[in-house]
Amino acid sequence: MIVKETVILPLPDRIRDISAAAYYFEAQYRCKARTEIKGFVQMETGALYHMKQWRTIIAKDFEYGMIGLGHDGDDERTLLWVIPWGPGKMRLSAQEGSTLEG
Repeated sequence: MIVKETVILPLPDRIRDISAAAYYFEAQYRCKARTEIKGFVQMETGALYHMKQWRTIIAKDFEYGMIGLGHDGDDERTLLWVIPWGPGKMRLSAQEGSTLEG
């Protein structure tokens, strides 16, 4: 039987907190974390948007406090760049077939 670890947390409003949660998840479960969010975000235009489906975080821009949502392999120019606004949820799960050495 394959057990896939998953944790759902409240959506932090700071990118550093999202990164820290992923770091500790990877340390605890010895696997690469897939980070997804749903809930309220602020678009680049300033408009608030309620994402009702889970969206995967592909990139982070610490300087501007934004996250890029999309699919693995997407170019940064095609990502949906948003700011976590809350309320919302963040889901950390083990990526298929990933393990951390050490």
